[in-house]
Amino acid sequence: MNTIWLGFSQKLLKVDRYIKKSFTYQAIEKTFAIILPFIIIGSLSMALSSSVFSKQGFFNQIYDISSWLPYEDVIKKVLEIINTVTMNFIAIMTAFLSAKYITRSFKKDEQIAGFTGAIGMLILNYNLASFTSDSNQETFLMQDLGIRGIFISLILGVFVGYIFKWFSPRNKQEKVDQYTFISRGVGGLLPLAIVLGILIGLTLLASMINQMGVNGLFYSLFRLTEIKSKHLIITILFLAFFNSILSGIGISGPLGIMQGGLDDTSIVSNLSYALKHGTSFGVPFPISIHTIYDSFGSFGGTGMTMSLIIAILVASKNKNSRKIAKFSIIPSFVNINFPLMFGLPVILNPILMIPFIISPIVSMLIGYFFIYFKWMPPAVYNLPRTTPAPLMAFLGTNGHWSALFVSGIVLVVTVLIYIPFVKLNNQAALIDGGDLDEK
Repeated sequence: MNTIWLGFSQKLLKVDRYIKKSFTYQAIEKTFAIILPFIIIGSLSMALSSSVFSKQGFFNQIYDISSWLPYEDVIKKVLEIINTVTMNFIAIMTAFLSAKYITRSFKKDEQIAGFTGAIGMLILNYNLASFTSDSNQETFLMQDLGIRGIFISLILGVFVGYIFKWFSPRNKQEKVDQYTFISRGVGGLLPLAIVLGILIGLTLLASMINQMGVNGLFYSLFRLTEIKSKHLIITILFLAFFNSILSGIGISGPLGIMQGGLDDTSIVSNLSYALKHGTSFGVPFPISIHTIYDSFGSFGGTGMTMSLIIAILVASKNKNSRKIAKFSIIPSFVNINFPLMFGLPVILNPILMIPFIISPIVSMLIGYFFIYFKWMPPAVYNLPRTTPAPLMAFLGTNGHWSALFVSGIVLVVTVLIYIPFVKLNNQAALIDGGDLDEK
């Protein structure tokens, strides 16, 4: 077994090194490093706002915070402002930085390219429906300028970089004088015009198909991933597998997009049965997205990243990884994993992608096993989305202790899955010059 793991780990390290040597990955890595502080602050404010200072938040409902905390509304507004100016515009920052760093690798004008990327992201998310005289819609599709727009913004950055490579003047002038400034601006005209023309064309074309913009059209493709199966667990496992792969490359997966519509009928039917009979044993839909994925497959967010945090704190000696893990603890409790995804990063990391995909599958199979043999009732009661994931099954079964026991098993098993890959990621960091704790 050790020989097999050694051979596999060496191949993984080679793949990791190959990816990280590419100038595209290095540009993306630099981009993530710049946007990381905004993501950490935005994630913390989002976690507090949604779980503590929102009337629908888990901790607000448990402790009835709204009834006794003075200036609760003011605090919530402050947190929402912080979240808005950080997370809700992160795709624009990403487009600017990725275009800048890609263009820099080609030794072209990175500043003009960066602004071109940022403007391009706004064009792709321009809401053409706002032109109608009777419309009160926003000028931009704001939901796609945040985290959901990250993947498109990275693609846009690479696209802008290559346009500047192909259409900028060949020789970049180094002498700084008034003529250099003029020639610099003129040199950026052609690539800027090409990018704007293509992006405006794409936006107009997308508007003929739907009103969601280019990014919305792109994500609408994943609504088609709902499949039918005689064995519903196969459907759920497939969706979780697909969801993890997409999240691992920076795309919001199908569970995040479709979750509201996939499960509505089963949730209502199960809840009605439990209220009528006083137990969730025997509900009509014991296997569903809610009873399997929500309850056991998303501790800390997609990929069971709460387990990744624990694995890092237990087994990693990399200073940067441990810092990111500590910053991620609070958001992870309410299932927000953005600091980990962009800080380690998990996105485009071939080593961490493997447990990121495997862990939800294993955890859901464990939950399915206990529900199938009726050793545990399925979770049927509605809970706030900010409920700490390890408590989701316990509270969703109205406090059945077997559910808490199974959640504990799931957490331990997935931490054990992550630990060898965390150690391997340490080796990769050492190869790249990462820092280790001295202790």
